[in-house]
Amino acid sequence: MKDRKKLRKVIDPELSRGSYTLESIAMFANLASRCIRIESSERPSMAECVKELQTTIYINSKPIGMGMMTFKMVS
Repeated sequence: MKDRKKLRKVIDPELSRGSYTLESIAMFANLASRCIRIESSERPSMAECVKELQTTIYINSKPIGMGMMTFKMVS
């Protein structure tokens, strides 16, 4: 989802505007779109999904001021 207006439409309106960045929503949407591809060979593995989710949350939690988050990285 590259269109920011479309992304804003899928965000839960109950979420506080300061609790996420539009960049993180775009990253989550991109991952979700890859996970539902018809060809299984084009979908990321669960390990890849976990790593990408952890990275996205970590990167995007810093400017929001949510404090230090700790994740166990999957190898």
